[in-house]
Amino acid sequence: MRFIDPTVFASRRSYAELELMTAAGLVAVVEPSTIYGAPRRFAETFLDDYERLIGPERQRARKLGLGYATAVGVPAAEANNPAIATRVLDMLPGYLAQEAVVAVGEIGLEQGTEAEERVFVRQLRLARQASLPVIIAAPTRDRREGLLRTISLLLEEGMPANHVLINGVAEDTLPLVRGYGSWYGLTIDAETHLSPTRAAQLLRHAGVEGAMIHSAAGRIHGDPLAVPRTARALLQAGFPAEEVERLTYHNPKWFFSQGRPLPLPVAQQVMRSDRAAAAGNGHLPPVAVMIR
Repeated sequence: MRFIDPTVFASRRSYAELELMTAAGLVAVVEPSTIYGAPRRFAETFLDDYERLIGPERQRARKLGLGYATAVGVPAAEANNPAIATRVLDMLPGYLAQEAVVAVGEIGLEQGTEAEERVFVRQLRLARQASLPVIIAAPTRDRREGLLRTISLLLEEGMPANHVLINGVAEDTLPLVRGYGSWYGLTIDAETHLSPTRAAQLLRHAGVEGAMIHSAAGRIHGDPLAVPRTARALLQAGFPAEEVERLTYHNPKWFFSQGRPLPLPVAQQVMRSDRAAAAGNGHLPPVAVMIR
């Protein structure tokens, strides 16, 4: 079985961890730009980070046969310095034209300030101009009200719901996101978000249509093998293999292909592994015994 992690901070994982990810069946990852501890003080620091993701980090993953793409943008936590944010957004279109960039993100609202809203709206417009989808981080404070305002702005801007992935969704916010009609991402991290078991319970009721799971590994906590571990948990819970692969591979592949196709350098090798596994008595390829 093949997997895509649609939100993982792979550049913060070691070479050995990336090797484990490929051995466990991950064929591609998407790394959004994000805040590093404290807000950046110079616009050029954002650009250096974009260059790092587009260049060296992509090459590092490709050496292991791991498809790597990125999303770039100004996160909510760094949107409250208008002078810096404006300079970055003025230069963002050049990065959105890069082959390695498959989305704008992660963006969103956090404190709900006017500055955040202006930066968020401008990035939605840049995404539409570039024909790219957006990755949105659900607010962590005033979750319901913040998400309602986020959805309101998406509707006001006419952003197609199928071009939107809202991450960090849980039981309390899932009805809002499903009502809006966008894709939603479940963060698999037992310490701060959802455990594989809890995610399975949620998906049992909601289904896998419009859903993705991701690890967000590398931000603070996070397990780089969260996607294959959750796939295993879903199979053990009785989910059909076709639904699990739809959730963990086909859904993210289709979502990002609305802009640019994800690089899948080892797809054919993994497909052969899938056929070998199907001929045996398990759903996952043999390397999955490493996932405990």
